Amino acid sequence: RIARQEAEKLYEAIQNTKLMAPPTNCLSPIGAEQILTGLLKGVRAEFFTAATRPPGVYRGNPFQIEVGLGFGGDLGPDPRGDNGQEEADPAENGRRRKGKGKGNGNGARTVPTARVIRFANRVPLLYQQSACCIFKTILDLDWRRYGLSQSNGAVPQAPLVIMVHMASVWVPFTSESKEAIADYDEIRQEIKLALQECGRKLSAYLNRRRKQKYEGQRRGVFERYIKEVADACATIKRINREKLIHDLMAMAQKVTCRADETLDDHGRPIKAKPAESEFGENTVVVDRSAAPEESFSLTS
Repeated sequence: RIARQEAEKLYEAIQNTKLMAPPTNCLSPIGAEQILTGLLKGVRAEFFTAATRPPGVYRGNPFQIEVGLGFGGDLGPDPRGDNGQEEADPAENGRRRKGKGKGNGNGARTVPTARVIRFANRVPLLYQQSACCIFKTILDLDWRRYGLSQSNGAVPQAPLVIMVHMASVWVPFTSESKEAIADYDEIRQEIKLALQECGRKLSAYLNRRRKQKYEGQRRGVFERYIKEVADACATIKRINREKLIHDLMAMAQKVTCRADETLDDHGRPIKAKPAESEFGENTVVVDRSAAPEESFSLTS
């Protein structure tokens, strides 16, 4: 028999012993660039980002987690709007007043929800989504801190596509049908860290868009009354009306210069280096209104 003190020493020795990590060169990740390429082909969004975590180990088996996000574009409108609030569509409100609203029978607008795409060793997982560790981790993550709407215990309510891939020599499926990944703390932690990395980039993009829209609205108000101010000043005193308009326009652009800035997730201006994205590497922003050959640029 082992005494209590001996058992405690044995436990501490086991916990403090450093074991050699298993080799990770046997893994076959997709890669961030390939994930972005696939999302660009299959999802008509306006913002794409991807992240690849360093290899980890669970129960002695190496594994690696990769995540890709697609937001906006043809996926649907952002229910929070560009000001962080429920956006209002005047045309939609008019249809509601006539009793012909979109969505359910009482005229409420349909809110887009996030779509989850799961992969294990490059094979898509189509069934038993609610039993999968990937889906559970997405539900547990607080997406509100990244500027998205989310109800408790639900996926984000946003035009969002979440793609998660797990590469491993032994994927812990929940059953022989290989439709869902079992819940392990090490796997869940890596998925969470990868989602948080992509979420920070998405939050930076949303903050920049909201700041630019707010400053653009301010500039529009200034420009709307500049000509009237110039006409009123010209009647009081003989001045050059065109020069006054030019000076007031320049002043309005200077006051609302934030509309032309790129900001980080804390609202600070970013001075990006050449060939670098202000949202970090492995990020693509697509301008759907531009020509197809000039619609996006990839930074990796």
